[in-house]
Amino acid sequence: MCLLKLLVHTKKAQITLVSWFERLTLHNFKNQDALAANPHWANQGDFCGGLGNLSKYDFVGRLENDMNGQVRKMLHEVGANETEADAFFPESGTIGHNSSSVVDPNTFLQNVSIMTAIQSMYSRDYDMMARHFLWR
Repeated sequence: MCLLKLLVHTKKAQITLVSWFERLTLHNFKNQDALAANPHWANQGDFCGGLGNLSKYDFVGRLENDMNGQVRKMLHEVGANETEADAFFPESGTIGHNSSSVVDPNTFLQNVSIMTAIQSMYSRDYDMMARHFLWR
């Protein structure tokens, strides 16, 4: 989930932020039809025309760690110029849309009700990823 660019320096600010996140999560849980229209909350499986079965894709990567290497590998597999990856996925540093929150994500996920709501909202994504990555 995408969060605002945050610099949380006090425990009170962190508690306020967690409270905001929990209220927003519960609001979205109660209004799930609107999730697909917001790329910050939509299921990953709703992108690219609906992913459904990942086996029909030539390449499936993970948005973590060395994105440059993953994009270069994908471009190589289709015979494209690998160096094109450098413009949007630099080898070092980050450009584009990202969360630079200094708060540990686990801070937001301590409430069992919030975790249950998130797991329910994104159950299709959890199932799709489990089928693709665990059964390969």
